[in-house]
Amino acid sequence: MARKVFVWSLVAVLAAVTGVSAQSDTDRYNEIRATEGAVGSATHGGIAEGSASWGCESGAYGFEGPLPAGWGILSPGGPIQWSKSAGCGQLDTIVGNVTNGSGDYGCAVPILTPLVAWDTSIVTNAVNTTLFELDGLQFNANYQNVDLEAGDEFAVDVTLNEGGTWTNLLTWNEDHGGVFGPGETVQLPLPPQLDNQPTVRFRFRYYDPPAGPQLGLFAQLDDIELFCTEVPVELQSFDVE
Repeated sequence: MARKVFVWSLVAVLAAVTGVSAQSDTDRYNEIRATEGAVGSATHGGIAEGSASWGCESGAYGFEGPLPAGWGILSPGGPIQWSKSAGCGQLDTIVGNVTNGSGDYGCAVPILTPLVAWDTSIVTNAVNTTLFELDGLQFNANYQNVDLEAGDEFAVDVTLNEGGTWTNLLTWNEDHGGVFGPGETVQLPLPPQLDNQPTVRFRFRYYDPPAGPQLGLFAQLDDIELFCTEVPVELQSFDVE
């Protein structure tokens, strides 16, 4: 807890001295995506969007380049939003990547915006799992909770109907990883209901509900990978008369 208070104070002091906000890059969250149904209000968070999608055979996405095609940042609940590491200001300077990954990473930093509720999600593209069995979702993360009842949470959810409804797969409301590292490598089993579906989207949500204390430290995310097994197609023989 002492380290957490130290980081919280140091980030605030450095930002005050330099005049740099930990979320300075979030002013660039203005490219609204008007497609893809209920997740259509997602932006790109100041990160360029690439042409390659993410899914069963794409490997891990580690925030080193543009977002995979169809990814977005959805933040309906306040000014705090997921960003790339360069947008994390003094937090990136002080602690860097503490997810167990390396290089760039995704982050959200509510340290400098106390008493403001937030709700921000990284939403993946729609993955077609037809002819695939999903073995699991793996990612590196570091989440620092404020140790207050009814406080902020980190969650992983999934939707099969373009964000019409979300099903929770994982929720954290306690520390995962140390303030200065290491983080955690999460291997999340996936339910069989996600197999053989035309559209499967995941979201990585960091939020503090309005009823909570509106205090938070940070969440980091890196190296997001989906593991699948291809289901062989059985060919049926028939006789031609």
